[in-house]
This record gives sequence, structure tokens and C-alpha cells, in this order.
Amino acid sequence: MAISVILTLGIMSLIGPPLNLVTSSMPILLWVLGRANLIHLTKHYQHHLAETGSVQGPISASLAETAMPCAVAIYSTQASLKMLFGH
Repeated sequence: MAISVILTLGIMSLIGPPLNLVTSSMPILLWVLGRANLIHLTKHYQHHLAETGSVQGPISASLAETAMPCAVAIYSTQASLKMLFGH
């Protein structure tokens, strides 16, 4: 999660958007989004681990179940931030 914040701030410094309320809250939004996705993935993994007892099956099942909801969360956040930036 820290890597996404660092990369985003680096790209923003290269592109040069002005620092305002939206751009200064970007690292916090990225951290929250990454943490929420991680919590969902961990919850599904623990659920499948308790059901099966093996390690390999729950990993793939958890990724399969959470891939679409996490992607939707990421893309909807991206779209809303684009609207706030006006691009």
C-alpha cells in the first residue's frame, strides 16, 4: 500500500497538478482503498481456510471471489477522482 502512495505522489509531481484539497487527500484515499481490499481478501481467506483446512485452495478461492469487487472499488474511486480533477 505504501508503494502505491509513493508512486502516485511521484507521478503527480511529474505531471504537475496543483496541490489542493483533492490532491492532498489522495494518499489517504489510496491507503483506505488498499486496506479495505486487504480486509476483504483476508476475511474470505480465513473463511475458506476454516472450511477446507488446506492452504492452497483458500488462496485461489479468495482471489477469485474478491477480484471483481476489489476491481469495481478501484475503478469507481478512479472515476470519481477523475471527475473531481476535471479531466
